[in-house]
Amino acid sequence: MESCKHLAAEKKRLNTHNCAQSVVCTYCDLVGLDGKTALDIYSKS
Repeated sequence: MESCKHLAAEKKRLNTHNCAQSVVCTYCDLVGLDGKTALDIYSKS
């Protein structure tokens, strides 16, 4: 779990994802989404 938090924070820090995208993409496998679908959903946030 700790490494997931670091991964989400790193995505946000690098400006590759917004805050919602960082979290959702990090945990997308737990909710049954692939990375592209997660980005598509939360790019509208």
